[in-house]
Amino acid sequence: MNKRIKWGIIILIGAGLAGLGIYQFTPHENEELTAADALPKENKQRTLKVNAQVIKPHLLTDEILVTGRLVPDEEVSLSFETSGKITDIFFTEGTLVKRGELLAKVNDRQLQAQLKRLEAQIPLAEDRVFRQKRPVKTRCGQ
Repeated sequence: MNKRIKWGIIILIGAGLAGLGIYQFTPHENEELTAADALPKENKQRTLKVNAQVIKPHLLTDEILVTGRLVPDEEVSLSFETSGKITDIFFTEGTLVKRGELLAKVNDRQLQAQLKRLEAQIPLAEDRVFRQKRPVKTRCGQ
């Protein structure tokens, strides 16, 4: 394009924008107010010029959007008597629990097997104690 044509288009657009800006910022007469001014003099004293705005109902919401980190008011560390894999959890997050309430179960297969083994050894140990006491009584009696 020719330089003159480019400058002509730029000047034309600038003049259009300037005219639009002037039109927007100049006060325009309200038709209702001019009609009220045209009333006869006797009614003119009773009429008041007011500005009004139509109010439309809309829903108000009380929302606050923030970013951050939530920290609990209280925090409790759980500790178990034995280490192992947790098999069951008996509470849901956020519920209140009481002291001594069962919260989780740790895999206790090894402990159960050890308990059965020791329970099986009880009669053997009792029998051994019985045999150990018997010779002592018979020796003392001689």
